[in-house]
Amino acid sequence: MPMWAQTYKSGRRYYREHRESRSNTQCPAHGGSIPCRLADEQVGRIVEAIELGPAWQEQLLSIISARDEVEVVQAKRRKVQERLRRLAKTYVDGVYDDQDYKRQKRNLEMELESLVVPKAAAAAEAGKLGIQTGVAVAFFVREKSRLGECNIHYASREDAEVARDKLAYLKETGLDSVPFESIKPDAKNNWLNQSNSNFERLIPLADRQTKLAKSAEEERAVFGIYSLGVITARDEWVYDFDAACLGRKVRSFINEYEESRARHGGKVVEGSDLGTTIKWTRDLKRQLLLDIPNTFDRDSISTTVFRPFVTKKLYFNQNLNEMQYQLPQIFTSVADTQNKVICFCVNGKDFYALARIHRRRASG
Repeated sequence: MPMWAQTYKSGRRYYREHRESRSNTQCPAHGGSIPCRLADEQVGRIVEAIELGPAWQEQLLSIISARDEVEVVQAKRRKVQERLRRLAKTYVDGVYDDQDYKRQKRNLEMELESLVVPKAAAAAEAGKLGIQTGVAVAFFVREKSRLGECNIHYASREDAEVARDKLAYLKETGLDSVPFESIKPDAKNNWLNQSNSNFERLIPLADRQTKLAKSAEEERAVFGIYSLGVITARDEWVYDFDAACLGRKVRSFINEYEESRARHGGKVVEGSDLGTTIKWTRDLKRQLLLDIPNTFDRDSISTTVFRPFVTKKLYFNQNLNEMQYQLPQIFTSVADTQNKVICFCVNGKDFYALARIHRRRASG
């Protein structure tokens, strides 16, 4: 039952019930108050009667250490996942060739696999305190008469076993009774959890070789073109749910740019001299240096998938979009046409795919 403490001017302290629980008749002393001294003495006797095991300090420190290790490993995993995402982006941009990309990707994937997050909570519940990470027992046998490749035999226990059961197994089971199996690495150097997948032999949906192919004989993928999504670098200016509102924002942006072009067009200008009314990205500064005019194009407003199942209006124009990649080839500007696209996630997170039919209608 919730209670609150009250100290009177005389210095006496009492515990009183909360107003909401005063009608609870299950308590024999409901509706009244008791001196804090009595309740504190009773709770104190209960706490004093608690007995901790002989190794409670070591167990507690082990839990705390495991939780700290979880945070460190999770932080390292996030960094490697971000490096994988950036590597995929640079590969699509043509920074790396196939061989360099596969080598670096494999190294990062191996690093990610090695960063196993300890399951501290599960280990504590299972009674495995003090053994927060995997434990291996290895026997190395050397025979002078046998030279060359070695034989590796492996046996494992269930992950859910507690420390008591594992220790009992080691105590009662002789070495000749352990069900060892001979293991060898597969083509990808995996020793355990091997699969018989022929994934490498499957026809890829898209790859760089087909994208750069000069003839049909060089193509080996289902689709001949792929691309990242548009990078606007100024979503707040070129996206909106309403086409009319989007048009007003874009016109305002262009007016600001044209005013700056009238003052600084064709000149090298420091960023501080351009102001912060609009976002000056690398490409927009290039346009200013080349004195490129910018005018509003109503036909550049199109419907786009901003998020899965969420559509917005986008001002799809190369002057105000930082990077369009191959999208102008995929989404044609010809009126009354349509194209089918498949979008999928390549940022190292959970995989998902989304198919959509893009329709380009005549404006008017």
